[in-house]
Amino acid sequence: PTLSMMERVSSMACLLLAFLVLLPACNALDERSILVDIYTSLTGPSWSSQGLWNTGAPHCTWTGVTCGNAVNVSVLSFNSLNVVGSIPPSIVGLRRLEQIVILYNPLLVGPLPAILGNITTLTLIRIWNNGYSGAIPYSWTNLVNLVTFDVSSTPLNTPLPSYFGELVALPKLYSFIVYDCNTGGTIPPFRYSPMLSYLRLSGNNMLGTLPSSIGLLSSLTYLDISYNNLNGSMPIEMANLTSLQSLDGGNNKFDGTLPHFFGNMTSLQFLTLGPSNRFTGTIPASWANMINLE
Repeated sequence: PTLSMMERVSSMACLLLAFLVLLPACNALDERSILVDIYTSLTGPSWSSQGLWNTGAPHCTWTGVTCGNAVNVSVLSFNSLNVVGSIPPSIVGLRRLEQIVILYNPLLVGPLPAILGNITTLTLIRIWNNGYSGAIPYSWTNLVNLVTFDVSSTPLNTPLPSYFGELVALPKLYSFIVYDCNTGGTIPPFRYSPMLSYLRLSGNNMLGTLPSSIGLLSSLTYLDISYNNLNGSMPIEMANLTSLQSLDGGNNKFDGTLPHFFGNMTSLQFLTLGPSNRFTGTIPASWANMINLE
């Protein structure tokens, strides 16, 4: 009986060892097959550069693919490849994907890929100079680990969605950028955001007033709302932005007197309220408190 037990233990140990040895190889096969599916869905054979994709080379050496270890993909980057098509659902199988970067692919049209909202490991989405249009997907509000959201120079041509407040309030979000996307429309209400430090909404032809809920973003250090058509007075709730270091509200249609409450922003180093705004009156005495202005 003792010998039989030892044999069983030995067999189990051998099986476990075999499993641990084969697991990385199985993972590599899975990740490779997912990348091939992405390559096919994005018409890889017509890319301007193949960069070892779909060859015998290890998938972690393919151009734009970065692995956090020898197997698992952590970064996917499609930069100036003339990509066409759509990202397939299989991308969700990249279980350790943290960053996706899609730059300078003007033929990549249609809606922003909602499937990315199912990859909750993502910490960065960067989409520049592509042909995407339409609303930011609601599914992206699921990205609880997102640190950087950057959609720029992409013709969304659609107003910021009603759930915009949920996006900027993601628990780890540090930087939110929607720049030069011609969204039009108004800025929806903000929600309290514990981490958001950098907010850029410039160059979008947005209308209406700046929501008073901007005051909920108490961690902001950088705010750029320039080159829109925002009007009315700047809300007094901005006085809560005591960590703000840079504010650009230029090239809008703000009016009323210059905000006296800017004097509360003693961390402010850069302030631009330049051309096309319609402020009246004199510079408030409280602005003397902004001792860090350059």
